[in-house]
This record gives sequence, C-alpha cells and structure tokens, in this order.
Amino acid sequence: MILRYGQSQTSWMAEIRIRANSYIIGGWHDFYIENGLKEGDQFKLELIQSGTKPVAIYYSMSFITYSYSSC
Repeated sequence: MILRYGQSQTSWMAEIRIRANSYIIGGWHDFYIENGLKEGDQFKLELIQSGTKPVAIYYSMSFITYSYSSC
C-alpha cells in the first residue's frame, strides 16, 4: 500500500495486514518518524485507490476539535 500525507505528493510504501484488526507493518517506522507521530496520536487513513497497489491518504486527527452538548 502507498500512504500519502493529505494532498501532498510525499508518500511511503507500507504493508497492511488485515485480519480481525488491521495493522501497518512494513514501512511504518519511516512513516511514523517523518510525520512526527507519537504514541496515542490519532489519524485516519482514507483509501482512495484499490487494486494491486492501493493508495491511502493520511489525515492527522489532532487538529479536529469536538464539541459536546448536554441534553
């Protein structure tokens, strides 16, 4: 799988293992370091192309704020 950051053309090759849960294995270390991720960070991967070489876009969830209201 190819991981891409937002709309940039920077990309990382990664191997995804899908079972009951999904795991990023090969390529994770470079992706993690270059994007400044830390333990506990949340992000979203959006699959934008499937096939023999799938492509997913990475979005950081740290910039999303949530508002809660009481009923």
